[in-house]
Amino acid sequence: MINKYLKSDPILNYLYQHSHLTQTQLDTFLIRKQHINIKLQNQIKLKDGNIPTKGAFLRSLQQAKNNINKSIYTILLMNYLEIIDYNDIQNIDKISQILLEFKQKKSKSINNQDIINLLNELSNVISQ
Repeated sequence: MINKYLKSDPILNYLYQHSHLTQTQLDTFLIRKQHINIKLQNQIKLKDGNIPTKGAFLRSLQQAKNNINKSIYTILLMNYLEIIDYNDIQNIDKISQILLEFKQKKSKSINNQDIINLLNELSNVISQ
């Protein structure tokens, strides 16, 4: 399911490439979130590539959830240790809002490359 999105959306692909999720985990998590109201067996059939067993699907889902939680706790830890400050977190929030507006086509003055350049600036938060 995720393959078609990654190929057609350069922003999604960029974010994925810089995340801690594997493609399988992202695919599994996305299926589960978007199709929560259908049976697990039908969710499994939506996976890209070979259809996994129920156990493998649920294992990938749990790994995705763990990685997402660890990413959130990492940000909190960096803030707690004063490696990043409140302004950095506000900047991340602002970038999230810009991404959402861009995705929803509310902002016509920003293009894909502008977004990628903005995301590249995030690495400056840690490198300072």
